[in-house]
Amino acid sequence: MSEQKAYWTHEIASYLEISDSTLRKWCIELENQGYTFVKNEHGSRAFVARDRELLINLKQLIRTGKVTIKDAIQQLLDEQNLLSENGHRTTVETLERGAFEREFENLHKRLDEQEKINQKILERMEERDKSLMMVLNELYEQKKQLPPANQKNKKWWNFWKRSNE
Repeated sequence: MSEQKAYWTHEIASYLEISDSTLRKWCIELENQGYTFVKNEHGSRAFVARDRELLINLKQLIRTGKVTIKDAIQQLLDEQNLLSENGHRTTVETLERGAFEREFENLHKRLDEQEKINQKILERMEERDKSLMMVLNELYEQKKQLPPANQKNKKWWNFWKRSNE
């Protein structure tokens, strides 16, 4: 079972820089010539990478060559021998689930990496706190060893007594 990202009509049309209706015409002609697309329960087409590449090549062939859409499609399908490989396609649900599972795995990996980063940050913060506490303790000890700035307990009014004596 091949699990790959699926693109919707509007995504492929904007990627190819064509209108949705042009893309639908191309897809109808591809289906008329035997090519199948993945479809959801409502009949909307989902395009996988192989479909996208085929449509890119089709656009280039139509824009550069003087061929009709039918001839361009036939030429591409013959060159790429896609009709024989095109029989077994996965469902849209499988494609969406596969994309979801890959995204979940990526998020899980990113979460693990973030947890490691957070752990390193916590360790560095603890080291910083220990260093700060050591510096504060050293400052406190140094302050205790200094003599007091004013050893005598003089009252403020005592300064008048000296000048009068």
